[in-house]
Amino acid sequence: MSETVKKTRIEALDVLRGLTVALMILVNNAGDSYPFLHHKPWNGITPCDMVFPFFIFIMGASVYLSLYNRQFVPSREVFARIFKRTACIILVCWGIFWFARALKGDFLPFDHFRLTGVLVRIALTYCVVATLALCVKHSHLPWIAAGLLVLYGILLLCFDGYNNSTDNIIARLDRFVLGEKHLYTKAPVDPEGLFGLIPSVAHGIIGFMCGKMLRSDMELMPKMRKIALVGLAMLVAGYLISPFLPLNKRIWSPSFVLVSCGYAQILLAIAMYLIDYKGYRSWTMPFKVFGTNALFVYVLSELLSAVFGVTGIGWKCMSFLRGIFNCIEFADLCYAILFVSLNFCVALLLYRKNIHIKI
Repeated sequence: MSETVKKTRIEALDVLRGLTVALMILVNNAGDSYPFLHHKPWNGITPCDMVFPFFIFIMGASVYLSLYNRQFVPSREVFARIFKRTACIILVCWGIFWFARALKGDFLPFDHFRLTGVLVRIALTYCVVATLALCVKHSHLPWIAAGLLVLYGILLLCFDGYNNSTDNIIARLDRFVLGEKHLYTKAPVDPEGLFGLIPSVAHGIIGFMCGKMLRSDMELMPKMRKIALVGLAMLVAGYLISPFLPLNKRIWSPSFVLVSCGYAQILLAIAMYLIDYKGYRSWTMPFKVFGTNALFVYVLSELLSAVFGVTGIGWKCMSFLRGIFNCIEFADLCYAILFVSLNFCVALLLYRKNIHIKI
């Protein structure tokens, strides 16, 4: 097989994006299923904890590939596109929250309206990373990412950042700026809080630099090796500092950033080897379907989840499956898979009609 570099899109990135979105939908609707489909309540990680950070990483890589076509030239038009998309994603997130409240009859929930969320974190990270990519030399970006992680690590160590209570510095800052009623109230620390944006931006920058490696003129095999080795180095570094800065998704700790980015890069290198180098593509179609309209399908899943929750459709379906299988974990997993399949059917219809809904 020739390794002559072609200026074509790396299919593995699209497949990984689709896989990530499918898993995001799965874990959000997994009920009382197996422990690996649930987040760690505090320190430590499960496979489920890797899903959202993978999406942030892929988003960072996509920012590079997108802005590369514009040669990273800052202009009023480019900034307008970035800020418009950022605002659009945030408004969609808030729209989902309002819709879920309105279904319960709470049409004016603005005094207790959640301002944070997965889509808000994605939007703000995208905005900052894209702006930095246009305004800062790319050789400086790794140092900015490292500086953010060091600063955030010091903040956590010096101001009770690992306390699972309202005394946590992250919880205090989020409550001071946004107010407690506008945060995720099921736990003291909002997992998508405003100040978690600091490590999230570093996370996006790491993805951006991986995008730079993807777009380099290196031949495919050396490119895969470099991506895998950098990923392995981050993985080792993350685990080495984890005794001092434990792995923690809820506060997006520095060790969590390094470990999750390390796993993402290694998985990307493996996917590149299988898909782009060896040409094993027959299994990738479902994930390409999810990846084509990734954010739209995620938004659709959140809206459907809200409808199923309020109408009782979800609970009735779970109860029915529990009666059949006589195993709560397996029944809830089956429900989550069926829910993912429902969203896949919509995504497949859009894919076949070549409709791309960009959020």
